[in-house]
Amino acid sequence: MQNRFIALMNSMAIVWGITKIWQFLELLFYREIQARKVDDIIAAIFLVILYIYERRLQEE
Repeated sequence: MQNRFIALMNSMAIVWGITKIWQFLELLFYREIQARKVDDIIAAIFLVILYIYERRLQEE
């Protein structure tokens, strides 16, 4: 259970970091942060994929 929690936290941290970098680039290029639901959906899918990947790595 603890390994799954750690994997989830790692995945969330990675997604959060990518999101912050993406927002910085949007501010740099567009001078505003674009609000898009598609990005939220893609980030959620990415989070699930990272969670599964981390889980498989820790099971080995």
